[in-house]
Amino acid sequence: MVTGPAHWELLLRARAVDTQSFGIVCSPARDESADYIAWGHSMIVDLWGEKLGELQEKEDILMVDLDLTQVVSRRQNMPYWLQRRQDIYKLSSPFMPEKKPSPDK
Repeated sequence: MVTGPAHWELLLRARAVDTQSFGIVCSPARDESADYIAWGHSMIVDLWGEKLGELQEKEDILMVDLDLTQVVSRRQNMPYWLQRRQDIYKLSSPFMPEKKPSPDK
C-alpha cells in the first residue's frame, strides 16, 4: 500500500517500453486483515506502455487478447534492439531472429 499507488503502473509501463514486450503483472487481492496488505490492481499494458486492462483491489479475472505479431514488428522497427552490445551481454527472443555478423568481420 506504500509503493503500489506510487509505482505499480509507472514501473510496468516503463518495463514494457524498455523490453518492447507486453507487460503483465498480477497482484494478490487486497486483504486488510493480512500482515502484508497488497495494492491489488493486476494490469496488462502493451508495448507502448498503454494500459490494455486493469483490475481494482478485489479478487477478479482480467482477460485481454494479445497480438504477439506486434512484438515482432515493433522490434524490427525500433533500432535499439539491434544496437545492443553483444560483446557485453547476450539477449535472445523467440520473437526476433538473431542478427548474423556481416561477412567482412
